[in-house]
Amino acid sequence: MTEGFLNITLAVTLGAIIPSIILGAIVLFRGRAKLNQKIFTLSALCIILWAIANYLSLQPTLNVLFWVRIVMLFAVLLQYIFLLLVRTFSKETINLKRFRFWGPALLGVAAMIATQTPYLFTHTEMLEGEAVPVPGPLMPLFAFAILLFFALGGANLVRNIRNSSGDKRAQLMFSAVGYFSMFILLIFTQFLAVAVFQNTSFIKFGPIFTLPFLLLTTYAIFKHNLFNIRVIATEVFTLIIILIVSINIFLSGSIGELALNILLFILVTIFGFLLIRGTLREITELERLSKAKSDFVSIVSHQLRTPLTAIKGFTSMIKEGSGSEEDRRDWVDKTYEINERMIRLVNDILNISRIERGKLQYNFQDTNIINLIEGVVTETHIQSEEKGLILNWEKPTADVPLIRADEAKLRQVILNLVDNAIHYTEKGHINVRLLYLSELNRIKITVQDTGIGISKEDLKNLFDRFSRGEGGQKINSEGLGLGLYVAQSIIKAHNGTIWAESEGINKGSRFYIELPVH
Repeated sequence: MTEGFLNITLAVTLGAIIPSIILGAIVLFRGRAKLNQKIFTLSALCIILWAIANYLSLQPTLNVLFWVRIVMLFAVLLQYIFLLLVRTFSKETINLKRFRFWGPALLGVAAMIATQTPYLFTHTEMLEGEAVPVPGPLMPLFAFAILLFFALGGANLVRNIRNSSGDKRAQLMFSAVGYFSMFILLIFTQFLAVAVFQNTSFIKFGPIFTLPFLLLTTYAIFKHNLFNIRVIATEVFTLIIILIVSINIFLSGSIGELALNILLFILVTIFGFLLIRGTLREITELERLSKAKSDFVSIVSHQLRTPLTAIKGFTSMIKEGSGSEEDRRDWVDKTYEINERMIRLVNDILNISRIERGKLQYNFQDTNIINLIEGVVTETHIQSEEKGLILNWEKPTADVPLIRADEAKLRQVILNLVDNAIHYTEKGHINVRLLYLSELNRIKITVQDTGIGISKEDLKNLFDRFSRGEGGQKINSEGLGLGLYVAQSIIKAHNGTIWAESEGINKGSRFYIELPVH
């Protein structure tokens, strides 16, 4: 066996291993790993092990028969994993109790056991200087298992294609092309050529024949996400370059050329990784903005349509003269309240737009924080009484210095915290406290309630746009989840900090604001 043959065999083996590692990692760690992503990565791992065993089976100095049996074992396992993979394209779960799972699994186990016995390949014979394995009586069992797994997987793909449409149908078509291409190549070059014609010329190319399925299935898994088409293209392009450079390492003709190719491989791998990471960041941001835009339009349209419908209903009844004089006054009051909520909603939306563009203007001046908080408490006192809540204002006994603040915007933040506390508290009390931390030259505002509380999961994203928490949505479905996002931006502009604490659901919550005193 010539040195050139060994170099080509090693290059082909690496040509399968390197893409398998990269694609398996890409699929597994792209977002939340689903079942088909995990099985895909498992199939990539099996291809790596199969490729290594296949390479070792071609080394004349090793026990050829032993490594051929290992190759056949991974061939059965790999084909069964492919079957599981195509089944997960239509369903996110696999029913472990059904015969459709255990039947092929037991057949696969029997076939894998058979590969390690002298009855699959009995011995090897030298043919034109190469050791060729001779099939035994259990070869039909191996062939039946492989063909059955392929047939079941192909049938699943065809059935799913027939039952799907649009993008889903297109991605299944891509996967089907890769699946059938891989099998046809493997069955003729790795099985029929060896078992029937005793021709091992194409054995070394076996691992590379799995790439059509790997590449097209990777594309199929992420095809439903529009922006990931660019990511996949970038990854595949980078992968091809790395593959070409890595093959050149093993075809180097001198030490100098080898060193140059190794250096080139390292540089290409580093820059390829940076390129992929940069593309992922860009695409992730585009996806986030697209989702935020869709959420924004959906939520705002709902939030505006509901109050406008109510206003139309009340004004229509007033115009028609329906109801008593007291009823009409009540309808006018409700219309006014709804209109006020809409104004606050529009103001929040405008504030977010200005925050995103860096155009939110501030008018900083010396502000008496005690008077500001006292005004908020007075304004919300009636609202708390109507719900049967006790609103406590713990006014500091010592003097508190003036602070530099935009009084209107800071008032908006504190009003938002107190208003939220009232909305999300069904019984108990709300405490508003102000402390002057003289040693830190800062003031600390606390709004504490005995309301629904906040879960640990919701605390992480509480100040994000459109984030309201599961409990908040149940109590008050009218909010957009914009108030705390705006509040955080305003407090940051004041060089302060705002955060929330809670012991959990139904254990109340505490919101804190710290601001510097100048």
